Amino acid sequence: MPAQASRPVRPGKGWWFAGLPLFLLLLGVGGVFLFGAQLLRQNPIGFLGLAVGIPLFGWCLLGFGRALLYLWQQQVADGWDMAREEDLVHKLRRGRRVLRVLAANHHWIAGSTEEAPGLRLQRVLTQVLADLVQVLEQVPGNTPLAVLFETESALPEAVSRQAWRQAWSLCGIRQSVVPVQSGGLDALDYWLDHRIADQALLLVVTVQFMPAQPEGKAEVATGTLFANSRAHQALPYKACLHRPEQAREANDDALLYAARQALEWAPLDAQPVEQIWRVGVDTEAGSQLLAVLDKVPIPAMHKKRFNDLDASQGNPGRASPWLAIALATQAIECGVGSQFIFSGDGNGAHGLWCMVLTPMESFSK
Repeated sequence: MPAQASRPVRPGKGWWFAGLPLFLLLLGVGGVFLFGAQLLRQNPIGFLGLAVGIPLFGWCLLGFGRALLYLWQQQVADGWDMAREEDLVHKLRRGRRVLRVLAANHHWIAGSTEEAPGLRLQRVLTQVLADLVQVLEQVPGNTPLAVLFETESALPEAVSRQAWRQAWSLCGIRQSVVPVQSGGLDALDYWLDHRIADQALLLVVTVQFMPAQPEGKAEVATGTLFANSRAHQALPYKACLHRPEQAREANDDALLYAARQALEWAPLDAQPVEQIWRVGVDTEAGSQLLAVLDKVPIPAMHKKRFNDLDASQGNPGRASPWLAIALATQAIECGVGSQFIFSGDGNGAHGLWCMVLTPMESFSK
């Protein structure tokens, strides 16, 4: 946001009511003496009128001009600040947009090692979509469905895509598919900026399967279905996901700023954060997270309810934020309050993301 307007300096009383009148009087008397000495001998009263009247007129003229300039500068500053305030309100409303979570699920991938990898992947994707179809059946068939499918696997991309197409055809989803801009949580940020009034639902399916370096990794598939709050008010939803905020640099200050901004986007007066999630966080980012956690404005009693998914389940890679969203949504369904998520993509290439999920009641209030 640009800074507030600089205010004009108020005219100094000492100069305008003492210094300037004396200066003009001396200037007037000196000028009349210099150019009208004969007038002093012929008409002393006329001389006095010129010696005093001209400086007085000049003082009034300058004072009137200075007052007009001051008032004009004040009006310009007021106009700037008013426009800035309106722009700030607009940006805050835009920043506080939310997506409603209609459904969210996750599956840890299991199966026989004798089963073909493509079939295993197809089977778990079919399970993910089958859970979401139950919600999609409540939506008219002419409602567009924006689909984001992301996979992280050592399998050839052609195999992953074939498994996805087979799973999609088996589930019999009626809605037509429209493209999604960008990927990851950037896709959510873009959606909140440009497609908040869109009639389309947003479906995100992510999977980490047979990673190239499996040590410390988790094989998992997630499915999340979102709806715009403006376009689909009648659909039942489970939680509200507020705008995610990413740390722009890999340091404590940037992460603290992102965490505070993510909390600012959410109405947490009635529903404070009660649970924190950490997922897809490498060692360096983990040390930053711990350093920042004490400074985040979350009640200390709730900071103890800290869920480290990397330690308990393994790093989900690209599926990290979506797994945390699914688990946080389930926690809200079980009656736990608002949830806060620290999420990365597991490779340390970008700063951590921070986001808040709140129960339905907090958004309605």
